[in-house]
Amino acid sequence: MELVPYASHRRALELQRDSEALLLLIPDAEGRGRGILSGKVFEYLAAGRPILAVVPPDGAAAELIRQTGAGVVVAPDDIDGIEQALVSMRDRFAAVGSRRSS
Repeated sequence: MELVPYASHRRALELQRDSEALLLLIPDAEGRGRGILSGKVFEYLAAGRPILAVVPPDGAAAELIRQTGAGVVVAPDDIDGIEQALVSMRDRFAAVGSRRSS
Protein backbone atom coordinates (compact mmCIF):
# COMPACT_ATOMS: atom_id res chain seq x y z
CA MET A 1 0.00 0.00 0.00
CA GLU A 2 1.24 3.45 -0.85
CA LEU A 3 -0.17 6.63 0.61
CA VAL A 4 0.20 9.54 -1.76
CA PRO A 5 0.09 13.13 -0.48
CA TYR A 6 -2.07 15.75 -2.15
CA ALA A 7 -1.93 15.59 -5.94
CA SER A 8 -3.70 17.52 -8.66
CA HIS A 9 -6.82 15.92 -10.10
CA ARG A 10 -5.00 15.07 -13.32
CA ARG A 11 -2.16 13.41 -11.38
CA ALA A 12 -4.65 11.56 -9.17
CA LEU A 13 -6.31 10.07 -12.26
CA GLU A 14 -2.90 8.99 -13.59
CA LEU A 15 -2.07 7.33 -10.28
CA GLN A 16 -5.41 5.51 -10.29
CA ARG A 17 -4.77 4.09 -13.77
CA ASP A 18 -1.26 3.00 -12.73
CA SER A 19 -2.34 1.31 -9.50
CA GLU A 20 -2.63 -2.44 -8.99
CA ALA A 21 -5.86 -1.90 -7.03
CA LEU A 22 -7.92 0.95 -5.64
CA LEU A 23 -9.41 1.41 -2.18
CA LEU A 24 -12.84 3.01 -1.91
CA LEU A 25 -13.83 4.04 1.62
CA ILE A 26 -17.37 5.13 2.50
CA PRO A 27 -18.41 4.85 6.15
CA ASP A 28 -21.90 3.77 7.10
CA ALA A 29 -22.31 6.96 9.21
CA GLU A 30 -25.54 5.79 10.82
CA GLY A 31 -27.01 4.89 7.44
CA ARG A 32 -26.08 8.09 5.63
CA GLY A 33 -23.27 6.34 3.73
CA ARG A 34 -25.70 4.01 1.97
CA GLY A 35 -26.89 6.68 -0.44
CA ILE A 36 -23.45 8.06 -1.31
CA LEU A 37 -22.35 7.54 -4.88
CA SER A 38 -19.47 9.98 -5.19
CA GLY A 39 -17.59 10.92 -8.31
CA LYS A 40 -14.67 8.89 -6.94
CA VAL A 41 -16.62 5.69 -7.67
CA PHE A 42 -16.91 6.62 -11.34
CA GLU A 43 -13.24 7.66 -11.53
CA TYR A 44 -12.26 4.27 -10.12
CA LEU A 45 -14.50 2.45 -12.60
CA ALA A 46 -12.98 4.43 -15.47
CA ALA A 47 -9.47 3.53 -14.29
CA GLY A 48 -10.28 -0.13 -14.91
CA ARG A 49 -8.38 -1.35 -11.85
CA PRO A 50 -9.74 -3.80 -9.23
CA ILE A 51 -11.56 -2.00 -6.42
CA LEU A 52 -11.67 -2.93 -2.76
CA ALA A 53 -14.89 -1.19 -1.75
CA VAL A 54 -15.08 -0.82 2.02
CA VAL A 55 -18.59 0.57 1.91
CA PRO A 56 -22.05 -0.14 3.31
CA PRO A 57 -22.90 -3.48 1.62
CA ASP A 58 -26.51 -2.44 1.05
CA GLY A 59 -25.63 0.96 -0.36
CA ALA A 60 -25.52 2.54 -3.80
CA ALA A 61 -21.73 2.23 -4.21
CA ALA A 62 -21.80 -1.47 -3.30
CA GLU A 63 -24.57 -2.12 -5.79
CA LEU A 64 -22.67 -0.40 -8.60
CA ILE A 65 -19.41 -2.24 -7.81
CA ARG A 66 -21.26 -5.57 -7.84
CA GLN A 67 -23.21 -4.79 -11.03
CA THR A 68 -20.06 -3.87 -12.91
CA GLY A 69 -17.95 -6.69 -11.45
CA ALA A 70 -15.31 -4.07 -10.73
CA GLY A 71 -14.22 -5.33 -7.34
CA VAL A 72 -14.98 -6.69 -3.91
CA VAL A 73 -17.43 -5.17 -1.44
CA VAL A 74 -16.78 -5.43 2.29
CA ALA A 75 -18.64 -3.72 5.13
CA PRO A 76 -16.61 -1.00 6.89
CA ASP A 77 -16.86 -2.79 10.24
CA ASP A 78 -15.92 -6.25 8.87
CA ILE A 79 -12.25 -6.35 9.83
CA ASP A 80 -11.85 -10.05 8.97
CA GLY A 81 -13.57 -9.52 5.61
CA ILE A 82 -11.27 -6.61 4.78
CA GLU A 83 -8.23 -8.71 5.65
CA GLN A 84 -9.48 -11.62 3.53
CA ALA A 85 -10.18 -9.32 0.58
CA LEU A 86 -6.70 -7.78 0.81
CA VAL A 87 -5.02 -11.18 1.00
CA SER A 88 -7.08 -12.43 -1.94
CA MET A 89 -6.21 -9.36 -4.05
CA ARG A 90 -2.53 -9.71 -3.13
CA ASP A 91 -2.54 -13.39 -4.07
CA ARG A 92 -4.23 -12.70 -7.43
CA PHE A 93 -1.70 -9.96 -8.16
CA ALA A 94 1.20 -12.28 -7.25
CA ALA A 95 -0.22 -15.05 -9.46
CA VAL A 96 -0.51 -12.71 -12.45
CA GLY A 97 3.04 -11.49 -11.85
CA SER A 98 4.43 -15.02 -11.75
CA ARG A 99 2.61 -15.95 -14.98
CA ARG A 100 4.09 -12.90 -16.71
CA SER A 101 7.63 -13.80 -15.68
CA SER A 102 7.28 -17.45 -16.80
